[in-house]
Amino acid sequence: FEATREIRRKEAATGEHLPIVAVTANAQGVDRDNSLAAGMDDYLTKPLQKDELLRVIEHFLAADSIARRVA
Repeated sequence: FEATREIRRKEAATGEHLPIVAVTANAQGVDRDNSLAAGMDDYLTKPLQKDELLRVIEHFLAADSIARRVA
C-alpha cells in the first residue's frame, strides 16, 4: 500500500498514470476496499484465474491505446 501511495503521489506532479493491480490471497471485501483506497486500479485474488487476468490486462492496454490516440 505504501509503494502505491508513493507512486500516486509522484504521478500527481507528472500527470502520468501507471496501472497497479493488487494480487493477493486475501479475498475479503475490506482487502479490495483497502487496495482501491491506496490507489490501486484493480484487485485480483489468488489463485489467479486466466480469464480475469486477461480481462484486466486487456482493459489497461485498451485504455492506454485510447489515451495515446487522444494525445
